[in-house]
Amino acid sequence: MGRETYHAAPMHDALHALHAEFARGEAQRRAGAVAQAPGAGDRGAGILPADGQVQYLPWADGNEPVALVPASYGSVEVEYAALRRGCALLDGCARGVIRVRGKDRLDVLQRMLTQELRGLESGGVRRSFWLNRKGRIEADLAVVAFEDHWLLECDALDAAQAAASLSSFIFNEDTELVHEPALRRLTLAGPSTIEALAAVGAETAALAQSDARSCVVQIAGMSCHAWRLDWFGVPTVHLACGADRAAELWKALVAQVDLAQGRRRVRPCGWYAQNIARIEAGEPWFHVDFGRESLPHESGVLRERVSFTKGCYLGQEIVARMESLGKPKQVVAALRIVGDALPTAGEQVFSLTEGGGLAEQVGAVTSSTLSPMLGAVSIALATVRTVHAAPGTLLAVNAEGMTARAVVQPSLRFVEAAP
Repeated sequence: MGRETYHAAPMHDALHALHAEFARGEAQRRAGAVAQAPGAGDRGAGILPADGQVQYLPWADGNEPVALVPASYGSVEVEYAALRRGCALLDGCARGVIRVRGKDRLDVLQRMLTQELRGLESGGVRRSFWLNRKGRIEADLAVVAFEDHWLLECDALDAAQAAASLSSFIFNEDTELVHEPALRRLTLAGPSTIEALAAVGAETAALAQSDARSCVVQIAGMSCHAWRLDWFGVPTVHLACGADRAAELWKALVAQVDLAQGRRRVRPCGWYAQNIARIEAGEPWFHVDFGRESLPHESGVLRERVSFTKGCYLGQEIVARMESLGKPKQVVAALRIVGDALPTAGEQVFSLTEGGGLAEQVGAVTSSTLSPMLGAVSIALATVRTVHAAPGTLLAVNAEGMTARAVVQPSLRFVEAAP
């Protein structure tokens, strides 16, 4: 993903005007609250966003961005609080959808993808990888089952290529895979997600039961594909609707007000707040913490994506060989930093000598944040050589111009999932 930040949207999107409208309204509301505070005078002006503009990050992989992702609507702290305590609305413009039709879709995808799909029926969701012949990851997928078709949901950088490459293995089967750029994704995440959906008239019984469920819901007079995959350790429901009606869906969700509490029921949330929460939840993301050169065993999410009891699939020989050998060369690991320094993506990770000095480089940081749930502790995900990735291993990492100590955690999850 690109790192340049835009303070306005240089490319057209149906939701950009609504993003800007919300950010301006929030800036004006905060300005009014400060102005009315006793003894405020001019002292509050410095804490306000300068102009209420949305910040955007280009979603790209070395080429032109496929989307501009809202990074913040003005206050990362408030957006993060909505995600952790209420309900946050995320613009899924960086996510892509492939529609799979035909009576042979199960048989085709069963022999192609890494996950066991037998028994997947309408209302179910399973996560899987699509590999190439060398066993490298081509796409990180959610397989979402509906009555007469399935959806494959993945990063927008991979959707068109994955649809084309999967289609090349269809011969005489009654199956069609079509990249659907006209389907736009929005996501609701937070403890009150199910309540927020019910408040706009959606039938939520299936989604409230557990993670990995799907159904069709009606919101603001439109049918939306809905599926639950809890990305952030809180209930997370993903919605897909026609891009031409995404603005209507956004408005219907944002317009909710909890009259009893006197506050918004749903609040837009940008990439910065999402990134904090997903690192805390131990959710490594494709193209961020692992990528197209990675093997499944290196991803940190092998057991959630790969079945070792199903039949053959593309790349299986490599995966099976790696499993029999016992360990890959490197793996995504969770690091808790000792002290206040925060390493950034790309910073080097080192092993230590017996005397505590720096030895050799054994990895690199891929994501990092200060965790509000842990009292502003510095945490990170990093690709680390497997021999140095055992829980409790003490490593060193470059951070803010110094060398800080880091401890490998027992799992990728730093914060326990909410019920």
